[in-house]
Amino acid sequence: SKVPKNTQRTVGLSLFGEEDESTDENFFEDRTKVVNQELNLHSQFSYKNNKDNDYDREIDPSGIRFFFFSKKKLHLVYEYDEIYDEMKDAQKKRRTETEEDKEQRKPKYMDKFFRLASIRERDRLRAQEKMLQIERQAEGDIYNDKEKFITDAYKKQQEELSRFEEEENAREALMKKKSKGIISFYRNILEETEKDHNEVIKAISKSHKISKVTEETSKERTAEEIAKELNEKGANVIVNDDGEVVDKRQLLSAGLNVAKKSIKVSQEFLKMQRNSYNSKFTSKPFDAQRREREFLLIQEQIKKTEKEREEIERLKHEKLVIDSQQKRSSEEINKIKERYLKRKGEYTLLL
Repeated sequence: SKVPKNTQRTVGLSLFGEEDESTDENFFEDRTKVVNQELNLHSQFSYKNNKDNDYDREIDPSGIRFFFFSKKKLHLVYEYDEIYDEMKDAQKKRRTETEEDKEQRKPKYMDKFFRLASIRERDRLRAQEKMLQIERQAEGDIYNDKEKFITDAYKKQQEELSRFEEEENAREALMKKKSKGIISFYRNILEETEKDHNEVIKAISKSHKISKVTEETSKERTAEEIAKELNEKGANVIVNDDGEVVDKRQLLSAGLNVAKKSIKVSQEFLKMQRNSYNSKFTSKPFDAQRREREFLLIQEQIKKTEKEREEIERLKHEKLVIDSQQKRSSEEINKIKERYLKRKGEYTLLL
């Protein structure tokens, strides 16, 4: 077995063993250093453990391991059954909670499916009822003399359908009220603008009461008199068809109310226009003659095309007749040949 490094003794070099004492002293010095280091470590760990009141640290002063427990944690070793029972109770409590959740929990998707199925069934019954009503209306008074049997279940069904229809109508009306689409947006804008406009008109109507009285007194005079007075003063005013005094510039189209300059037109231009205007009316009989000639030409062309088509059909018919005759003649010739050969064969047999 190998000797530990610290305890390994060095062999003296001298014959008389002069170095033995020095080697022993070195060995003991190394050993004391190791022990002092271990004691320092033990003191440090014990100080920390006493300060934190926790388990003592593991130390190994002489090759044997010891595990020290503090008095505070020592009682946990003897309370195993109580801790186990607490753990089991917590597990049972958790299990019961999950079971209760499962019992109370409703299906996430199947509930929606059932609800939609009931809605579809209700719609189907409503459609069927509408069809029956249409059939009864079409039948009229045919079955009025027959007895009618109405069960309680049918009555309940009709009541439920009417109730559902009322609820649906109320829901649709509420949705229309709450709708915030583009139509309601523009409707709100129009209502607001109309409200502002009405308020402005109300405010203006109060200030214009006096002006209305003056207008009524001025209207007593005729419009023609007013127009004459204004024209005498230099204004360019006329009376329109409604009997209102209107400035001539108001009759102009959109743009600047600027009177156009008078354009000088030559007599030759007017004469040319007059001649062209007269020529339109004088050329009417010539136009009628031209249209008549064109109509006759079109009729002649139509007749010509009809004749050509009839001629083509006649030629086709003649060709078909000739082909059929040629075919018939060839068939007759073949039959005659067959009869001749047959008779010839019979004659040869007799010989």
